[in-house]
Parts: sequence; C-alpha cells; structure tokens
Amino acid sequence: MKYLNRRGMSLVELLAAIVIMTIILTSFSLLLLSAARSTQQSRSVVDYTFIGQSKTEIVFEAVSSSTRSTIDGVMTARPIFFKSEGDPNNLIYLKEETDVNGRSYVVRVTFTDYATEDDQFLKLSSLLSNVVVEVTPDGASHPSAIIETVMEWGG
Repeated sequence: MKYLNRRGMSLVELLAAIVIMTIILTSFSLLLLSAARSTQQSRSVVDYTFIGQSKTEIVFEAVSSSTRSTIDGVMTARPIFFKSEGDPNNLIYLKEETDVNGRSYVVRVTFTDYATEDDQFLKLSSLLSNVVVEVTPDGASHPSAIIETVMEWGG
C-alpha cells in the first residue's frame, strides 16, 4: 500500500483564515451599520417632508380665504401659528410641535412678495406671494424639509 501524504492544516494557516474571515465580517458589519444609519436619516427626511407638505396645505387654505392684510387673523385665529416679529419685509409664522415618535420640531412659514421682472407676470405680483415652509427638528442647525411655492391670495 502506498503511503498517502495526508497533512492537516497548520496553525499558521488556521490563523490566516481566521484573520481573513474577521476582515470580511467586519467590512460587512460596517456596511450594514452604514445602511441602517442611512435608512434612519431617509425615514426622518420623509417624515419631516410629509409634515411640511401637510402644513403647506393648511397655509394654502388660509391664503385662499384671505388677503395679505388679513392673513394674520387667519393664521393665528385657529391655534395654528404665532407671528414672529423681526422682519418687516416678510410675514413669518412659527409653530412648535411634537410628532408621534416624541420628536419636537419647529415649522416656520415665510411669506415674501412675489417679485418678477417678466412684464407678463408683473400685474400678478400683487395677487401672489412666495411661501416657504421649513421644518426644523429641535437641536438641528438647518431645516430637514423645505417646501417653497407660489400662492394666490383669495380674499
């Protein structure tokens, strides 16, 4: 009978295999953690965008039923927003709320005059306003959602 060379794995080969597997598993776990973090951030942006869109619809209803001079009464009559004093050129309204997850945020609605250089739209500038709705989570330095649109005064 012939002698077969049946040699097993040496300790060095076993250690090398463990090191390679550790490197591969560490990279996959870091990739999964990064994906989970990205998913959470995306979910947060979608949530705040939805909040901004719903507030934009409330503002649209208010603008449709009022003029620029009567918007204060409409925006503050229902406990929707309170007026921010500080910028004489713009109308700014703020509201602090908490979402279903217990996260606090501030909604800021800014009305600015509709400005255009196009002669066709110059007549409309008194009927229109630029409206910006910003949703900023507490503790954040910048808004998580910004919705900007042009609305026509209705009253």
